[in-house]
Amino acid sequence: MKISVVLPVLISHEWQFIMTECCIRLMYSCTDIDFELIIVQTGEQNHDLVELADKYIHFSERSTPTKDVNAGIDAASGDYIIYIGNDIMVKPDWIEALAECFAIDDCGIATLACHEPGAVIGAKFPENTITEGMYGPLMMFAQGWKFDESFESQCADNDLVMRIYASGKRAYRNNRVIVQHLDGQTWETAY
Repeated sequence: MKISVVLPVLISHEWQFIMTECCIRLMYSCTDIDFELIIVQTGEQNHDLVELADKYIHFSERSTPTKDVNAGIDAASGDYIIYIGNDIMVKPDWIEALAECFAIDDCGIATLACHEPGAVIGAKFPENTITEGMYGPLMMFAQGWKFDESFESQCADNDLVMRIYASGKRAYRNNRVIVQHLDGQTWETAY
């Protein structure tokens, strides 16, 4: 299973670069599976990000998150794509847990359990289970799928899930790994 990770980035504040670098370092340190990292940056180019990427795509003019993700998908050489935001902090075995979902015959999209800011403190997920019908702020899907660019940002992921369901596949969430989503740290403040 060859995997490409697509990370769209728009950095308008220095702290967003620090958060992005932390996200990337966690991605590498929390898995034993090799992957290709494709960073798609909109706005002012950050040369430190170039050094962290296997492939780096830069748009000097503001784009949309959906177009940025699709540019990364177009550049990807993996059989599977993981779309992740720079405001997601992964945990050990994150790619392994995503891949476990694809052992299910009708899996078309996989995600992980996620804690969001403002979530109920102590909220529990059904431990070590894979549940159908749930997806979140990072997702893994087979090469060949893209986001619909008529959605600039919001709902593009929902639309992708609905199209995958329409193809006869399903979405699964692995609750074995719970990631932290620092929601709104990039797109809502920068786009």
